[in-house]
Amino acid sequence: MLEDLTDFRDAPNTRYRVVPPPPAQIDPISVFLHDLQERYPWLIQLFNWHVKYQALDAYPVLQQCSWDFLWQGNPWNMNPCGTDDPRYVNAGVDYLVAYWMASAYGYLAKDQ
Repeated sequence: MLEDLTDFRDAPNTRYRVVPPPPAQIDPISVFLHDLQERYPWLIQLFNWHVKYQALDAYPVLQQCSWDFLWQGNPWNMNPCGTDDPRYVNAGVDYLVAYWMASAYGYLAKDQ
C-alpha cells in the first residue's frame, strides 16, 4: 500500500502511453467470458460489452493507463493504452484519494 502511494508520477500529470505490461497470470474468468463471446458473438450486442483477457492481479500504479482520473481505468488491463501527449494534463488528484483512503483505514500513521 505505501509503495503504491509513492509510485505516482511527478507533476505535471501529463498523459502517457503504457506499452503491454510485463506478462502476468491471466484471470481464468476473463478467458472463459472472452472465449464465450468469441463463440457466440451475439452476446457482445446483448450485453453491450466486449470482454478482453485481464490479469489475475492488478498492476502497480506505474503500469496502469493514463486517464483523467487514474481510478476510472482498469488496473487489470493487459493491453497497450494511452498516448504520449504532453498537451493534455490530468487533474492530478489521484494520489489524494489513495492517501485519504489509506489514512482512513489505518495504513498511514498521523505523522505520515
